Amino acid sequence: MTRPRGLSIVSVLLVALATSCAHGGGIGGNDGAARDLTGNLVAPECGGGFDIERSQVVLHNESNAIIGTAMTSSNALPIPVPCQVTFTIPNTPKAKFYTLTAGAHSGPAWSEKDLEAQGFTVTLTLGNAVAVQPRSAFCSDAKQVNDFLYRTRFDYGTQWRTERERLQQMVTMLAGDYLAFRAAGDSSSADILADVLPGLYTLSQLNLSFFTSPAETRKLLAPSNSEMPLLLKSQACPMYWAQVDHQ
Repeated sequence: MTRPRGLSIVSVLLVALATSCAHGGGIGGNDGAARDLTGNLVAPECGGGFDIERSQVVLHNESNAIIGTAMTSSNALPIPVPCQVTFTIPNTPKAKFYTLTAGAHSGPAWSEKDLEAQGFTVTLTLGNAVAVQPRSAFCSDAKQVNDFLYRTRFDYGTQWRTERERLQQMVTMLAGDYLAFRAAGDSSSADILADVLPGLYTLSQLNLSFFTSPAETRKLLAPSNSEMPLLLKSQACPMYWAQVDHQ
């Protein structure tokens, strides 16, 4: 039986004056009306005992009475690490204190003032997971990946373990661009990244000591090569993708 893992607050994504005013209050207060509590839950992976996808979230008050429930989403990212899900508990009533559980994982306690200060939006983590934040830097992020794959020359046998950590960081950056596209309603761009990212993620996890040249790597990325130019064009990026030195 998997031991429940505790949740810890790592950051607040949103403190919005417009949200506060929409519920009848100014900064630091409201008129007592119920509010939606929105949250992001992040785990190192979607399985392995974490099981946060499609999981029930329960909110209790200071008397341990259930005052709200929700179900988490599936992973919001097109890569398996980290596993990042969202939830919304509608019409959260006033209480002196709030505690939350997500599946088998117990969460922290907040006062009403705590949640007010956080805009009734929280990000929670399990283990050593780090949330992927939306970013609007697709052109520069894609160029870094392109240069890494097609212009960097290194010995796959001795340097790959270090170099693939760089690629893992780049994959995380592109995942942030994916979230930004989704948030902006640009589903076509997000869908292309959703097709490209799994292959890049898989590459970043491989032991490539048996590869002899970057040409071998390119064989793993054929779908990326066909789709990324379309995305670069749609985003008005320089068309640098796959400008490859074939030597």
